Amino acid sequence: MLEIFAIYKFCQHFGKKLRAKGRESTGYLLLFIVMWFFFEIVGGIIGMIVTGEGGGAYVMGLMGALCSVALMGYIVSIAPPKNAVPMSYGFPTEPEEGPPPLPADSHEGEQPRV
Repeated sequence: MLEIFAIYKFCQHFGKKLRAKGRESTGYLLLFIVMWFFFEIVGGIIGMIVTGEGGGAYVMGLMGALCSVALMGYIVSIAPPKNAVPMSYGFPTEPEEGPPPLPADSHEGEQPRV
């Protein structure tokens, strides 16, 4: 029962952060719930293999679930805002304007004098 409450509170937290960025939170929260149970089951299996008892499996399962919280926190933190400019290597992918015009007194096509 406590785990369901934890999932609910984390979903509220992540949903609030995503909505602040203008993102739809439903897909992210479904991903979080699936990740929680997947990591909990995998952690429980690893705990059972390592310790050979139920208590160790439960603790490792909870550690796996906390790993899913950390991973989802990272995913939410790097999610770009909805109206973000696409970036490539730190620069916008499409320039807003063309190159600046050359000054009127430029001698671009002339040969240099020796």
